[in-house]
Amino acid sequence: MSGTWSLADSPHAPLRWAAEIAAGVAVKYRNDPALPITQVLLTVAPPSQENDWSFTEQDSLLYEGLSVFAVADDGTVSVLRLTTTYQTNPAGMADDSYLDVETLNTLAYVIRVTLTTSAGRTKVVQVRLQIAQGVASMAPVVPLLPGGNFIPPNAIVLPNGSVLVTGSGQALTI
Repeated sequence: MSGTWSLADSPHAPLRWAAEIAAGVAVKYRNDPALPITQVLLTVAPPSQENDWSFTEQDSLLYEGLSVFAVADDGTVSVLRLTTTYQTNPAGMADDSYLDVETLNTLAYVIRVTLTTSAGRTKVVQVRLQIAQGVASMAPVVPLLPGGNFIPPNAIVLPNGSVLVTGSGQALTI
């Protein structure tokens, strides 16, 4: 890499940059949401002037919510690191827990997988947690069919609340 550059004098509009970054990130995210969003190649033309930002300057930009990119010697532009503008938690305290886009991508993936496969097509095991005396707690309610099979979240449920099942007692799913 020949260095990090400023987007200020790029021949392409910021919206074009944003669209290309979003498209490149979507492809990487689809493959593995937990991998760092680095080296996303863009087809935009590089800016005409190099800034030669130091590592400290780049780090300051990242913590202010600005992502950095690099231009190779052959003029190829790539994202070095993609960050969010999240800087403070709801209590108003400084918080960099969601600084990197990968954190949010991973959380979104985990939530999506958890919601769509909470009982369907997975093995459900009973987890025993030791809870301190006096702490309000309750066991989760897991819906079961009369034969003891779990009802997956995508089961076909009739208006009267009954679940359509196969001859072997498995829930029919969408």
